[in-house]
Amino acid sequence: MDVKLASALGRLKDRKWRLENLYLILVRGKATPFIARKEQLDFRNNRHTRNFTPKARKLGISTEIVLENGDDCAFNPNFKAAIIDRTAPDAFEKLEIFRFAWLNGPKHPNPVIAALWALIHEANPLITDNSGELEWSNGSLFQGGVSFTGRTPQRLHISEFGPICDESEMKGESIMQGSMNAVLPDDIVDVETTMRAGQVGACARLFRLAKRSGAAPQTKADWRLHFFSWLGHPDYRLSGHKPNDGGVIRYFEDLAKIGVVATHEQQAWYEVKQREQGDKMLQEYPSIIDECDKAMVSGAIYPELARMRMEGRVRQFPVERGYPLCVYFDLGTEDGLAAWAIQKMPMDILVHAWSSGDGVGAVGAVDIVRRWAQELGPVAAVFVPHDADIRDKGSGKSFRTQMIEPGMLPASMVYVVPRTPDVWVGVGEVRRRMTRMWFASRCDVNVRQGETELPSGIGRLEGYRKNDRGLVHKDLCCHTADALRTFGEADSLGMVDSIAGAGSLTTPFNQDKSGRFARDVQVKAVRATMGMRL
Repeated sequence: MDVKLASALGRLKDRKWRLENLYLILVRGKATPFIARKEQLDFRNNRHTRNFTPKARKLGISTEIVLENGDDCAFNPNFKAAIIDRTAPDAFEKLEIFRFAWLNGPKHPNPVIAALWALIHEANPLITDNSGELEWSNGSLFQGGVSFTGRTPQRLHISEFGPICDESEMKGESIMQGSMNAVLPDDIVDVETTMRAGQVGACARLFRLAKRSGAAPQTKADWRLHFFSWLGHPDYRLSGHKPNDGGVIRYFEDLAKIGVVATHEQQAWYEVKQREQGDKMLQEYPSIIDECDKAMVSGAIYPELARMRMEGRVRQFPVERGYPLCVYFDLGTEDGLAAWAIQKMPMDILVHAWSSGDGVGAVGAVDIVRRWAQELGPVAAVFVPHDADIRDKGSGKSFRTQMIEPGMLPASMVYVVPRTPDVWVGVGEVRRRMTRMWFASRCDVNVRQGETELPSGIGRLEGYRKNDRGLVHKDLCCHTADALRTFGEADSLGMVDSIAGAGSLTTPFNQDKSGRFARDVQVKAVRATMGMRL
């Protein structure tokens, strides 16, 4: 036997050596020896039993995982690996990475490696080879599809889990509860994905779990976080160019303040790509890990929020003295009470605070108002939706009545917003005002309930979406979104400007004075129903 071949054969038991020397991949249509890039090596060297990897596109993480799992199958008897992807063709394409490496091994440009591959094929031939399955004579199996069947896999690779959850919340939950739970603690689950579906659903929960564990999880069952930014890709740059857009320049100046530095050529590439991708830039090409759960949701009802983030309109700012601060509620049920504290100004709309699940019933609503009055300053008015006038079957009192009972709020402070003919009318009113809105940073902080972490106020607005029938998808995002809709509907009827016109921050005008205001509100509601101008 050739000395070089004998030496290579002696190293075949070394998995690290195999991954560094054996495999071919397609690069621009040409079979090329696989040489791991920095991101791929970082993943390989830090891989845990449970791995969550939010990433930018085309960084090669899925290729790394497929080659590692395929190698485990080829060189370990009775081993099983599975790939789950958005669609069967997507899964088959990933499985094709290892099929190509396996079938083309004997054509390796290094004659010693090519000869070694001939021996490998003879020792462990493929006995099943189709689009969704590779099976070897050693009893190992590598499958790809939208789910997996058969015996428990030792390696489970879930690709694009964010888009899967975005397209079907039920499918995401099924994969998490079924497929992931089928993998034993000592075996490996790899989730790699561009981020979608916002802060709600199975992918978002895994992301939060991994962020909490960081790079040093406590146990085998904890998730390790790996993040790979677009900044690591050598092709994501425009040689000889600089950015021109002021918003992009400010974006990278803000990144530099936290130690994330991009060259002018990278910034220029980002500027051009942003023009192409628009609001999807955060989900396809995140710069920092905090952008990963800010990505858009399919069917998002408020897509303007992505632009708001990119323009830096989520930040700290003071309450502007001289303009009334008002609170807007959605009543919900049980812990579904939600509220926003908002100042409407001539040019801007300042959203200072958000609450959801912090109180129950009228007493809980009043507690929220009092707390914000202490934190932010005097509250001029409280707006509640039309159903606040419906009598409770138990007490016989309406929600508004309970809010203004002795010791609660003054009657002149609580306003009921008339019902709009359709939820989309109110949504439209919010969207028309979204370009003027600035949200305080506190509205973007996730909420902890015991061991569970729930989305922030802005996260819930981002998660507010339509289902495949074009209806509002009912989940925890709805109450928060409906509370903001209370503001949009009240403002469209002139109720908010009337508060400002009264010139008092603590004693709003009398809603029922001569019945005139109530009459005007009713007339405007009728005009809105008829599609007339207000």
